[in-house]
Amino acid sequence: AAGGTMSLTTATMMPAVPAVSIPSEAERALQAQVAALQEAMEQQQAQLVSAQRKVEEAQEKEKEAKAEAEHAAEEAKRQAQAAEAAQAARDRIMHENGSVNDLLTELEQ
Repeated sequence: AAGGTMSLTTATMMPAVPAVSIPSEAERALQAQVAALQEAMEQQQAQLVSAQRKVEEAQEKEKEAKAEAEHAAEEAKRQAQAAEAAQAARDRIMHENGSVNDLLTELEQ
């Protein structure tokens, strides 16, 4: 009878032990999955922030490059106008020199 009682106790205890340990193992596994997912989400968030920063930096560089290009275009236009003005002044001086030379030639005759 004592042997029977012992096996009955063992029989009732045995299912109780796995019943307690199995959910804790499953919980640990789930917690590990949740932690891994959270870590992955944090990494993705960090990558997203980094990508957004890079996009903003690229947009800023593009804005600066456009401003520099506009400035260079304005400078080139100004230089072209200055060159035109210099050519016009040179032509006028040459014409006036020609007129002076004509006058001198006339005076000498």
